[in-house]
Formats: sequence, structure tokens, C-alpha cells
Amino acid sequence: MRNKEKGIYSRDFGMMVLFSGLCFGELTWITFHNAYDFGFLLKILTQHSLPSNLKSFMRHLTYYFGYRIFAIKYNSKIFNLHGGLEKVAKTLNVTRIAGLSQQAGSDSLFTLHCFIQIKNMKAFKQCDQKLLVLALYGLV
Repeated sequence: MRNKEKGIYSRDFGMMVLFSGLCFGELTWITFHNAYDFGFLLKILTQHSLPSNLKSFMRHLTYYFGYRIFAIKYNSKIFNLHGGLEKVAKTLNVTRIAGLSQQAGSDSLFTLHCFIQIKNMKAFKQCDQKLLVLALYGLV
């Protein structure tokens, strides 16, 4: 009920995202398990149903968010990391420095710290990093 009274229409939110500079640029998106997040964002930005096939979905995704999307969950097997965000972080010796689990800001910062740790790994420096982008866990 609170969201209906004090929330924002998805169309208005989508317009704010479009004009914020987050889309159509050269940002690098660091995520953990991102397919649903990008699906919801695409639906909000386009105000239409999601594309019916993976190729079309990926075309929309790269149009709005570019080609620099790194999903830790998908790529974790390459670096012998397994499990959810907390388990991967523990393996990487990364500690949460703010907030609680399952809170967007806290999880985002935690995910970024995991990515930085992965990027410093010898295995990361030796792999073909082009293979690591645009691989969304659960979709490819």
C-alpha cells in the first residue's frame, strides 16, 4: 500500500534512468546474478514485454547498457569459485564493510569488492577477458 501512495510510476522511473547518463554510455556494469535485474530494467525502459528470444534480449541489453557487463555468478566457475555472493566473498577473503545481506547498496558494494579481488587474481589476468562479458547467469 505504501508504494501505491508514495511510490513512483515505472514509466517515470524509466525516463529518469534514461536521462541520468546510466544508459548508452561506456559504463562497466558489475553484477552477481543479473539476468532478472536487467530483465526488469529493460521492461521498465521500453515499457513493453521482454523480447521473446535471447538474441533479441541481448540486442536490447547492449543497446541500453553496452557491452561491458560482468556477472560474477556466471564467471565464477572459471576462477574455481562456487555458491552465492556470501560464499564467493568468503573464498576471496572479502568482508562486507557496510550494511546487511540482501540490501541493494550493501550487496552492490560487496559485489564490487569481490570483482576487484577477482580482477587481481592471476587466473583473471591470464584469461581472454572478452569471454567474461555479457554472460548472464541463467541465460547463457
